[in-house]
Amino acid sequence: MKKLLVVISLLVVLFGCGEKKSRIELIENNDLIYFSIAELKFKPALKNDLDEIKKQIKSAFHEKITDLESQSFPIIVTYDYFVGTDGIIEKIMPATKINRNREVIRNKGSNLPENYFNEIEPEILKILENVEFSSDSTFSKFKGFLFIRIMRELQELVAMVSFGLETSANLFGTDITNDNLEDVYFVVVEEAPGPIGGMAAIQKKITYPEIAKRAGIQGKVFVKAYVDENGNVVKAEILKTAHPTLDSAAVDAVMKTKFTPGRQKGKPVKTQVSIPIVFALK
Repeated sequence: MKKLLVVISLLVVLFGCGEKKSRIELIENNDLIYFSIAELKFKPALKNDLDEIKKQIKSAFHEKITDLESQSFPIIVTYDYFVGTDGIIEKIMPATKINRNREVIRNKGSNLPENYFNEIEPEILKILENVEFSSDSTFSKFKGFLFIRIMRELQELVAMVSFGLETSANLFGTDITNDNLEDVYFVVVEEAPGPIGGMAAIQKKITYPEIAKRAGIQGKVFVKAYVDENGNVVKAEILKTAHPTLDSAAVDAVMKTKFTPGRQKGKPVKTQVSIPIVFALK
């Protein structure tokens, strides 16, 4: 009986050791320094064939999601990815999303139950292991946004994949991606939008990054906010950075803030506004 137990234990160990673990680390929070794509001197370029990546991802969904027919479409998968100085993805993290209560949360995507994300996630990691970028990353690490959209067209699956290289803007926020916000949102209006409660209301919402505190990093970050007719911030982007570790905290605080909308001829309109966010250690 003892011999049988020993044999079974050895088999468990052998099979357990045989399972290959992804080289890419999946993280929940990021305190490391990665520059946004907009902050790089040269825009990164994808060395891989994007169409081939789409085929691999579509195939992974076919193989791993057994009852794919019953799922709601489109299926969305979103991650922030972090590229090392060798141009290779070394970490990924569930992407930032703003919920209906204007709270910043981390979310892998939509229209798939969590257990299905657990099935497809290892396959996505395997595909990302072979993705490589060329840029000035030999001098700095950078981060980007991975967007995967799985659709059904004429009974066929169609995969859309973006690494956020289509625009140099460092955008955060909701799912508004097709509009040219520069054209839709006024720059100058008769009554400019303002945070309800003043700048103090924004400053109270700031979570000072621990890594910045430990390093004694301070400064002023300028954020451009796109405020709709109801006073909600639908998107924000970094206009001027004080330090990469402070950017996300500044954007998160602005996204959580309710504004009085800008007005033109007495009517509320969509408006762009620049907001300085001060990070100061006491």
